[in-house]
Amino acid sequence: MTKQPFYQILASHLTESSMPVSTPSSSLEEETKEAVSAAKFPTLPFLLEQEEKEALLATLEDRFSANMHRHEGLNFPRVKASLSDELLCRIYVLEKTGGQPDVVYADANGFVIADCSKESPEGRRLTAYHHGAQKVVNASPTDRKAIGNAVDFANAWRTPLQSQATYNIIQSQNMVDTKSQSRLASPEAESQSIPGERVGVSLIGSCDERHHEKPIYLVKEFVTTVAPYLGFRCELAIRWF
Repeated sequence: MTKQPFYQILASHLTESSMPVSTPSSSLEEETKEAVSAAKFPTLPFLLEQEEKEALLATLEDRFSANMHRHEGLNFPRVKASLSDELLCRIYVLEKTGGQPDVVYADANGFVIADCSKESPEGRRLTAYHHGAQKVVNASPTDRKAIGNAVDFANAWRTPLQSQATYNIIQSQNMVDTKSQSRLASPEAESQSIPGERVGVSLIGSCDERHHEKPIYLVKEFVTTVAPYLGFRCELAIRWF
């Protein structure tokens, strides 16, 4: 698997359990809850039932074993030992929304679990990039309405949007997004405000399987774009227990 310093992938944001996500304002916290509820997206559970926990771990182990090329030299018991109940709740939401999370990188310090679904997670499409973009597109009488936005959902689930570095690693392991597109972390877009205007772009990952060299297309798309082929991917960086 790709070997590069852990700190480069995590951009020095690794904490005791995972990468931090930006903290929304109190008003955005309430609006995020409303958006999640309205979209019927799963909320972050406080604790999984034992049956849910066992089912999730079985699914993760099966996927881990079936894709050893993503994590050569690792064994699932070691990964499992580092997955606290709180982390399993986050991974559960990624699984429920179609992300098919798996370990894609590891070194002596920790490992990264990220969405590895063949196409952009189906349970996270029809979303704008951030809250401002969602308000703009939903106020338009002509545009397709957004059922939420990637940044707010990532914050609510405590699962950071997938970085370009992680996405590149996943593409080198298995070609993904050949018929879809996925929003990735775009800090610049998150810092922009769009008061009623269609400004601001976010990073989009995709891949065209018609080309033998498997080119990865990292393009900028309007933060207000809402489409049935466009979702978002997440990741978690975890320290070894």
